[in-house]
Amino acid sequence: LVLACLSVTLSHQAWANEAKMDSTDSSSIQNGKTSGQLKKVVITSERDIAQRAEQAPSTTKSTVPLIETPISVQTVPKALIDDLQANSLREASQTVSGVYAGSTSVHEDIIVRGFQIRDSYRNGVRTRRLGATEVANAERVDILKGPSSVAFGRGDVGGVFNVVTKKPQETAYYSVQQQVGSDSFIQTQVDATGSVNDSNTVLYRVTGAYENSDSFRDFVETERTFIAPSLSFVPSEDTRINLEFEFANQDSPIDRGIVAVGNRPANVPVGRNFGEKGDNHENEVSIAAFDWSHRLNENWTLRQNFLQEKGRGQGFEHLHTLIDDDGSLYRVGRRIAQRDIDSTYTSFELAGQVDWLGVSHEPVLGVDYYDTEGQFDFRMPDYVDIDGDDIPDIPAGTIFNIFQPVYGQPEPDTTLQDTTFNSARNNAVYIQDQISLTSHLRLLVGGRYDNAKSHLESPIGSTAITTNDKEFSSRVGLAWVSESNWSVYSNYTESFSDTNYGLSASGKNFNPTKGEQFEVGFKAESTDKGLFTTLALYELR
Repeated sequence: LVLACLSVTLSHQAWANEAKMDSTDSSSIQNGKTSGQLKKVVITSERDIAQRAEQAPSTTKSTVPLIETPISVQTVPKALIDDLQANSLREASQTVSGVYAGSTSVHEDIIVRGFQIRDSYRNGVRTRRLGATEVANAERVDILKGPSSVAFGRGDVGGVFNVVTKKPQETAYYSVQQQVGSDSFIQTQVDATGSVNDSNTVLYRVTGAYENSDSFRDFVETERTFIAPSLSFVPSEDTRINLEFEFANQDSPIDRGIVAVGNRPANVPVGRNFGEKGDNHENEVSIAAFDWSHRLNENWTLRQNFLQEKGRGQGFEHLHTLIDDDGSLYRVGRRIAQRDIDSTYTSFELAGQVDWLGVSHEPVLGVDYYDTEGQFDFRMPDYVDIDGDDIPDIPAGTIFNIFQPVYGQPEPDTTLQDTTFNSARNNAVYIQDQISLTSHLRLLVGGRYDNAKSHLESPIGSTAITTNDKEFSSRVGLAWVSESNWSVYSNYTESFSDTNYGLSASGKNFNPTKGEQFEVGFKAESTDKGLFTTLALYELR
C-alpha cells in the first residue's frame, strides 16, 4: 500500500562558518584600489554523513564507532526519517532488517528478531507509551538487536528502540513543514531553536506536530497533537543541563487487522474492519525529563538522567476470534474505562576514557531506579442465562461473518468489570568497559545486577501476586577491525525481562522471562561513509 504524499518544508538557518586566514598571502587596499593578492580564505565545516550515524552513544553507552562495536546496532538518522516522510516509529524503522510491525495499530507492537517490542526508549530511558511514539522530536532512532538488559535493565528480549530527541542549538533555526496526502491526510510540523541570551548559555527548542487523517481501512480516523518544548543551560564547555517536556494526544480506534483463514489472511477487501464505526481509543502521554552532565577532568564525566511519565487512556473496541473457516467470527465489545500508567526513572553514571596499563578503556559505572504503577479497568458484557436453558445468551452482533458483515449493531452493556492494579520497582547497578586490546582487537564486557519487585492484584476476587526477582545479566563481545573499513565480531548476551504474573499449579510464582543470545557478524562501510552494512547470524532463546 502506497501513501501518496506531498511535503513542503520552509526553513531558515543562520549559518556560522569558520574562516581561516592564510598568512602567507598578502593584500592591501589603498585609495579604493586593490594592491597585491587577496588573502586566501578557507571555509571549513563538518562533513554531513546524512543517512547514517557513526556512533550511538546513548544506546551503546560509549563513543566507540559502530563498526568497532561487537553488537548489532542500526541507526535511523533524521535525514533518513525526513526522506521516508516517516510520522511514527513504525514508519521510521521500516528499512531496518529483521524489524516488522505487529498486530495492533495503536501501540508500538513492533517485532524484532521474532520477539514483540512493547515499549520504546527515550534517550536511554524506558517509556511505557500509550499510543505511538512520536518522531517529530527525534534526532535519530537507534535499534539495538538482541537482549539488552546489561545496558537498559528489564525489557524486551528482541531488542531496544531508543529515540534520541532533538536538543536546543546555539545556531538559530526555524522550520515549518506541511504534508498532505491520500485518505485526507494532513500533517503540520514545526521546529524552532536558538539562543535566549547573547552569551549563548541558555538555549531553547520547540517542536510540534498536528495530524488529521482518514485511512484505507474502514472506520479508522486519526487526530494527533504533539508538542515538546525544551531548555538547555550551558555555563561552560564542561557542563550541560537539559530540561525537556512532551505532551501527546492521539485519538484513533484500535484496528487489529484482518484475521487468517487457514494459512493466509482472509480473502476480504483490504479495507474491511471487523469493528464498528463508533470504536475509539484516546491516549494522552506527558513526559518531564531532566538530565545533566559534567566533565570532571579530561578523562571522567559524571551524568544523571531523570524522567517522569504519565499516560492516560480510554475508549471502546471490539475483540474478535475466528471460530470457523466459513467466516464466523466471535466478536465482543470491550470498554476501556481506565488505562493509567505512571513511571519514574533516575540514573547516575560515571563514564571515562582512560589508558590503563597501556590499553585504552571506555568504562561506565552506573546505578538506576525504575518505578512504575498501572491501573487498568476494562469492562466486558456480562452474558447471563436469561431464558433458563443453562446457556449464556449471546447478544446480536456477537457472531459476525467476515465475508458478509452486518454493521450498526448497538453497543452492548459492559457491566462485567475486569480491574487490575500492578506496580514494579527495580534497583540495579551495572558496569561496562570497551577495551582496545590492540590496534585491531576490541573487547566489550559488561554486567548488571537487578533487584526487582512487582505486585499485581484485582479487587474482584483474585489472589494478589507479589514477586521479588534478583538476577545478574552479562554481556561479552569481541570485534576484529581491519584497516579497510570492515570488521568481524561475536557476542554472548543475556536478558532479564518482565515478570510473569500468575501462579503455578502448586501455588508458586513463575520465573521471569529470560533471554540468551549467541551472535556472530560482519560489518563493512564504504570509504566515503555513505554505505554501512551488517550481516549477522544469531541464536536467540
